[in-house]
Amino acid sequence: MDALRLHPGLLRREWEGEFVIFHTLTGETHLFSGFAARVFEALERGPLGAADLGAMALKAGVSDDDAATTIEHLRDLRVVVAGRG
Repeated sequence: MDALRLHPGLLRREWEGEFVIFHTLTGETHLFSGFAARVFEALERGPLGAADLGAMALKAGVSDDDAATTIEHLRDLRVVVAGRG
């Protein structure tokens, strides 16, 4: 898997550990919590590879399958995209 980064057209607000994301390209608004919110927050600091995401999942007590499903969902929504920059 390529490194993942956040799509550049995102605006966000955070309330009590949950993120509301507005995607300026699609006009869609999404609410993320739990592992998805942690991934989003980590990707704000820069791109992450599979090993980094796996370590995050392990630390959060999230199974590999659940982590993969979360990442795929974020990709389907075009919140995360492949690439380093």
